[in-house]
Amino acid sequence: MRHATAMKPKNPTYLLKSRHGIYYCRVRIPLSIKKQYNTAKSEIKRSLGTRNYSDALRCARRLWVELEKTDFYYERQVSSLGECST
Repeated sequence: MRHATAMKPKNPTYLLKSRHGIYYCRVRIPLSIKKQYNTAKSEIKRSLGTRNYSDALRCARRLWVELEKTDFYYERQVSSLGECST
C-alpha cells in the first residue's frame, strides 16, 4: 500500500528571495504596455521588506492586486504604491 505524500507547494513565480534573505515581488511588464509607454524595461521588482515567507506572500499578493487595478505595471504607477504593512 502506498502512502500519500504531501507535496510541498512551489513558490509563486512573482516571489523571489535575495541572497540576504529579503523577499521581492517581480512582475513581468506585458509587451503591449512596454510599447504604450515606450520603455525597454521587461520587469518591475519591488522589495517587500521582510524575511518572513508568510508576510512576503501576503504583501506580494496585495501588490499584485494593486498592479492589476492600475494601467498595468508601469514603473511610475508602481513606485507610487504604498508600502506593505505587516
